[in-house]
Amino acid sequence: MALTTIELARAREATSLLLDELGLKAYLFEVDIADGQWLVKVDCALDGGGWQTVVLPAREIPLVITGDDAARRRLLASWRERLSACRI
Repeated sequence: MALTTIELARAREATSLLLDELGLKAYLFEVDIADGQWLVKVDCALDGGGWQTVVLPAREIPLVITGDDAARRRLLASWRERLSACRI
């Protein structure tokens, strides 16, 4: 499934807001679709120094874009756990 420029921009904006809400100090991210699944690749600074790369499932990103608060909370909870080693 190919992303349109608008879909990708909306997904990046939603992802940026979610990651900011998690309070990560330093990170870079990419949003993509692979095999029909939304994915977010995050490179984040670790508490002890260095960086970690985490690939997060993001199937609910389209729902977050449309304002679904329950989907946003689910993604935040899942991502918070997966990114727990990152510097906050």
